[in-house]
Amino acid sequence: MSRQLKFRAWDKVNKKVRKVMSLDFYNTRQSEVTLASDGDVYFRYLEQVELMQYTGLKDKNGNEIYEGDILKTRIGGYEQASPYVVEDMRKLYFELKRDDSYYRIQKTEILGNIYENPELLEEEE
Repeated sequence: MSRQLKFRAWDKVNKKVRKVMSLDFYNTRQSEVTLASDGDVYFRYLEQVELMQYTGLKDKNGNEIYEGDILKTRIGGYEQASPYVVEDMRKLYFELKRDDSYYRIQKTEILGNIYENPELLEEEE
């Protein structure tokens, strides 16, 4: 079974996360991205967006997890003290400080993303 390749993008022009409808890397001038949001369609050059790939996973509420998402997670029955940012779709694992072991995330919930919710990453004083 293969995973569907899906993307969303941070639209740098309008400062919004939008669904990617198509990617055109074969354009002789510049690569182009077609975005959709609220029934509207937007055309952008690749330089005008930040692409985020779908991981193939969903959070506990059934929401698709993309690179750039900020997650609240549980490992071994314990909730992580700080949010986890999905930086690479292949690495949804945590490195725990004790024993340098890797443990699989058991439960996740999307809190937001790094573009629309950067305040979620600010440390509490």
